Amino acid sequence: MASPRLLGCAATLGSVVVTCLLLFFNASFVMALLTAAESNFPIWAKNAEASQFILFTTPLVLVVLQWMFIDYARSRFRR
Repeated sequence: MASPRLLGCAATLGSVVVTCLLLFFNASFVMALLTAAESNFPIWAKNAEASQFILFTTPLVLVVLQWMFIDYARSRFRR
């Protein structure tokens, strides 16, 4: 039987891997959206600082929402 420390370490490592993958895909998705919609942006959004802020914060917000959905789905289907 595996020790509780080993199981906790494996769970933490799994969470880190899932979070990194989600951040990678979210950042790719947001970057694609920014590139596609750049011509339709208002003048303030064409600023480099604004696009960097959007590119940094949006994937983080998406990761939080995705983890909330994962937690909800796990609690919903757990008996």
